[in-house]
Amino acid sequence: MKIGQRLLRSTLTLVLAASLAACKWLSPTPQPQPPLAPAAQQAAAEKLAAAFAGACLSVADPTAATAALRTAGWPPFRTVWRQPDSVFYAAPPAPAGLFVIAERPWGGVAGAQQLTCVGHYPAQSAAPMIAAIARRWGAPRESQNPYPGALVWSFHTNAGAVTPTSSSEGLSPARAAALPPREADVYVQVFYNAALGDVASLIAVSRPTK
Repeated sequence: MKIGQRLLRSTLTLVLAASLAACKWLSPTPQPQPPLAPAAQQAAAEKLAAAFAGACLSVADPTAATAALRTAGWPPFRTVWRQPDSVFYAAPPAPAGLFVIAERPWGGVAGAQQLTCVGHYPAQSAAPMIAAIARRWGAPRESQNPYPGALVWSFHTNAGAVTPTSSSEGLSPARAAALPPREADVYVQVFYNAALGDVASLIAVSRPTK
């Protein structure tokens, strides 16, 4: 498995475990959560997509990103952990929950950093979330990694300009470190866990620290 995919898988596994704990789903037999009302599902999807296309995409510093998200209407973020090379912030559902995770250096590579935003909300399907992302970045494609059936978008940004890519895993930390200062590699994913009735979505933005 390539390093970018391996790190993404690790991040997703970690965030899923944290989300289950935050939602009190972490039990010997996790149970599905009651879905939000249709209007609340739509609101959750739009709020997450706006966060992804806003602070999560454009703000590299995680503390500044959470401050911008608070200004955009998200509730206060609590610190799940803060370490020298990583930080994890979590906001409670309103109506979706949102996590902000950052690594610097990313993957142990000096000069590389990654900021990941992850959203969760209970629903009957991921259709509103997929539509909200597609309105911003076009049609998705299906990916088998790390979760079969997940829908993904990938693109490159340069001073705000977006260029779609066919990447299935994003850049490695070493390649992210080599990007010019105003460029970034972006990976977006939506996955519906039917067993838990959970819509999980994320945006991972990898960029150089310089």
